[in-house]
Amino acid sequence: MGKDLILNDDKNMEPLLSICLLCYNHEKFIKKALEGIVNQKINFKWELLIADDFSTDESRKVILDFLERNELSASLFFPTSNTRVKIWKEMMDSAKGKYKAHIDGDDYWVDPLKCQKQVDYLENNPDVSFCFTNGYSFVDGNEIESKRLINSDVPIIKTDFLNFLTNGDLVTHSSKIWRSDADINDWPEWVLGDPFKPDYFLNLIHLKSGMMAFLNFDSFRYRIHSASMLNENTLIRFTERGITFTKNLKSYYSPEFEGIFNDCLSWHYADYSIDLMRKKSYILSLKYTFKSFYIGTSKSPKKLIKLMVQLIKLTMPKKIKSGFKNIIKKKQ
Repeated sequence: MGKDLILNDDKNMEPLLSICLLCYNHEKFIKKALEGIVNQKINFKWELLIADDFSTDESRKVILDFLERNELSASLFFPTSNTRVKIWKEMMDSAKGKYKAHIDGDDYWVDPLKCQKQVDYLENNPDVSFCFTNGYSFVDGNEIESKRLINSDVPIIKTDFLNFLTNGDLVTHSSKIWRSDADINDWPEWVLGDPFKPDYFLNLIHLKSGMMAFLNFDSFRYRIHSASMLNENTLIRFTERGITFTKNLKSYYSPEFEGIFNDCLSWHYADYSIDLMRKKSYILSLKYTFKSFYIGTSKSPKKLIKLMVQLIKLTMPKKIKSGFKNIIKKKQ
């Protein structure tokens, strides 16, 4: 295993692919991620980079033990404090490959030809900036009951910057491989300082250099566990950060995309009003309902109609709800 891995001190040979593994408190999962990497069957040189963002568990020990047992060389990024997005970018900026692959430490690859297939595709399709694949998600401890991440039978789907921005297509980031020359050096501080959707920002950056391609084969598993799942206590905060993030994107990009970002804000406001309604903050919820209608363009109605239906359901008295249920039962 790892026989094709480039040694860090070999300056005469550059890798074609840099595999970037990001870890934070993944002690229980990181070995599986590393196994999926070393099981790759590829016919080109590659390098491994691992960033552990100051885990509080034994993640670093598991990583070092695995590298030693498998005689693997890797560039390690072990900061002395939690740096969030900054250590991730530092790792990617240090990569030498023509292409870069990303995987989170709690996910893992299952197709040994994953990297070979994707690099071959990028080599043969110069108009594509990055590609990603399908996979399955599962709740930790229940891998048997997995769920397909992207329900599509189309073998390859290409998307450009504008369509991605408009439709918000799902990109499975732990399967993504992209061209290194699509990266930019300077990231805004609002991306580096808050780890909300840095992968989405990176996708937009890469799409300025070419198209993205979805290769519809199963290559990885996305693990859902207690540290990654949203709950009632974090949901409102998550939506608030989505609003801030979208406003920053709107300022970052040119005015020609203002309508698209306004629609995104309209949807965020709609979600936020529902979150507030669940918390019984009725006046504030009403405020964001109006903001959602006000800022949205002609493309927003479907989302907003759903918002109104949910608001009615949430505010409808229990007696009326039970009355409707009884009427439906009688008709059946």
